[in-house]
Amino acid sequence: MDDKEWHADPGLKRVIYSIIGGLFLQTVTMLGTGLWWASGIEQRMKTNETVIAQQGTQLDQISLRGERIARLEVMIDKLEKIAEKLEKKLERNGR
Repeated sequence: MDDKEWHADPGLKRVIYSIIGGLFLQTVTMLGTGLWWASGIEQRMKTNETVIAQQGTQLDQISLRGERIARLEVMIDKLEKIAEKLEKKLERNGR
């Protein structure tokens, strides 16, 4: 018998096959779990993008309302000045 040749008894081959099978199953399980996790992340990202877009629209509407309020305040100031001028004219004409 040559000592350099590799020999394995049938019991050892069963152990090696079971280890290889176990590693294969573990790898497949890890890949499946990773894909499942990644799909969950992708779904959350889509949900977050939708929420961010909605919030952006709401902020735009709030900004427009603020601009309208500012314009109304300017108009009210102008109307108050006009009312003051009219009151002064009425007071002068009433004397």
